[in-house]
Amino acid sequence: MGMEPERGRARRVLVVDDELSDRSWLIDKLESWGFGVYPCESWTAVTHLLFQLHKANLPFPDVALIDTHFKKPELGQAAEEGYHIIAGLKKHCVHYQRPRIPCIGFTMKLEVLDRERMFEAGAEDCITKPEMEDRRIAFPRLLNCIEKAVYVAA
Repeated sequence: MGMEPERGRARRVLVVDDELSDRSWLIDKLESWGFGVYPCESWTAVTHLLFQLHKANLPFPDVALIDTHFKKPELGQAAEEGYHIIAGLKKHCVHYQRPRIPCIGFTMKLEVLDRERMFEAGAEDCITKPEMEDRRIAFPRLLNCIEKAVYVAA
């Protein structure tokens, strides 16, 4: 994109979701609004992305949208939860001596326990994944959460 983010304005969004359809929808919507998107389907992909960005001395994402519930892992794979990814992302920013990345938990069902776990892990906000028919209405709320999280972190 070539444009540096203004203070309090996100330009690069990390999207972490194991559901291809949800990840694709977010990528399409965010890109159509002018955001650069780093899509990842797992914590392994996130760590690889951060390493590559650090190695190339490129900017880290300005904000992260992280699905809080992942499908059950395949045989031999470790279980992942968005809460672990949020906490791990914070640690990696410290390790690479980069500014912290504000995180927004993104889940199908927002229960009190989900909210508590997301905030304990370090999320700035949490929202529910919009159902297919509500996505036109839900996207402005998502944009507001992104801008608010980046502004508060700045």
